[in-house]
Amino acid sequence: IAPFGDAPVAGNRMMADVSKEEQIAMPIVEAFTQVNARAMKRVDGRQAVQKSISEIRRASCEKSLRNFANTYLPAHFRCKPSDMHLELFELLENAATEERGLRLAVAAPRSHAKSTIVSLAYVLWCICYKKEPFIYLISHTIDQAADSLSHIKRELQDNPRLQEDFPEVCEVPGTF
Repeated sequence: IAPFGDAPVAGNRMMADVSKEEQIAMPIVEAFTQVNARAMKRVDGRQAVQKSISEIRRASCEKSLRNFANTYLPAHFRCKPSDMHLELFELLENAATEERGLRLAVAAPRSHAKSTIVSLAYVLWCICYKKEPFIYLISHTIDQAADSLSHIKRELQDNPRLQEDFPEVCEVPGTF
């Protein structure tokens, strides 16, 4: 009940000026507004948590190529790494930090993930963390080099975790 016999106010209008349909809809709109506000707070909270998770992932992978490979490329790194893989991860980490300009030659049998580690994981790690200003992909044939480049491009365009954590280097298809 409004004081002094005035009609209740709805927004800037007097309730007497509001139709019956609007009077019925007002509590529904108000309830929706309150629910929406609570939902937005939850969304903001989820976004803050997701941002924190993203920051933790980025920080934990910045110094470790192996962590980067396992975190951002799990489909390519399902098996436990061998001693050769561990040594290769370490050599590449050092090449990107302490021993920049180092030349590496890696020999191992076919199908031992050399290209996956060197031409995919290492290259993406260098791109995402801006460890190298220029990256050259050299292969036996131009088709092999093009395949390596297309794998890198596919990860940058289609890998949701990379897109979430490194939006500054990932290009979502159709946005450019």
